[in-house]
Amino acid sequence: MAEIADASLPETQSTEEGRLFEKEVDIVLGGEKKDHPCYIGGFKVGSGTLFYLISPIDDTIGYGSFQEPEKGTMKEAVTAAEKAAKEWSKVPADKRASYFLPYLNGLKARRMHYAALVSVTSGMVREDALHEVDSLIKALEKTISDAATAKVKGGGVWAVITEHSSPLASPVAYAVGAMVAGNAVMMNPSNKCPLTTFDFYSTVERSGLPGGVLNLVVDRNESESTPELANDMRLRGVVASGSGDRM
Repeated sequence: MAEIADASLPETQSTEEGRLFEKEVDIVLGGEKKDHPCYIGGFKVGSGTLFYLISPIDDTIGYGSFQEPEKGTMKEAVTAAEKAAKEWSKVPADKRASYFLPYLNGLKARRMHYAALVSVTSGMVREDALHEVDSLIKALEKTISDAATAKVKGGGVWAVITEHSSPLASPVAYAVGAMVAGNAVMMNPSNKCPLTTFDFYSTVERSGLPGGVLNLVVDRNESESTPELANDMRLRGVVASGSGDRM
């Protein structure tokens, strides 16, 4: 993963952007460390087996624990998504898109905060982290703008499988695109930096997104769970973004 060494160099603090970024990094690093369950069908799902992640920019700081899913969890998630997709596809496209406006507005208002979140969890330097945020803003603006006129037929389930090379823009943009099109989504982000997708889930849940439209599972043992998801014949499609052994 990319190093964040330049964020601590003296010149970083010589600009207002650099100072704001470092302030937000400190806020993220000092924030509450939570236990993150899997989310399936609108419910929190735990196994009782945890794995912990350490920030690559400071190996003394853990930024959360995650529930390691039990065998068969991916199949259950697709089942829940299938059920939700039937009703979700009947919702008008512009209303589907409206569920994601609060998240987009938050990205714009707290651009530096989200860049810091990307950096803390993935090790990206400031420039790359800001590019992640800006790329996502651009993608969501287009998806939401095009929602009313897009000619699509939803009602299926899409798997969104992503790697740490794009911990925010790829997983969220693909997931929102599929959901606005009327599909339910099963997100399976990299186990190296999944926190940004959990933040996304929390925001759209607060916006009232119906349970099961978005499902989220991260697994320490990706070599078993990811193929189980990708090979599920009930899926309408799979988006696989990034590089590495899992891909």
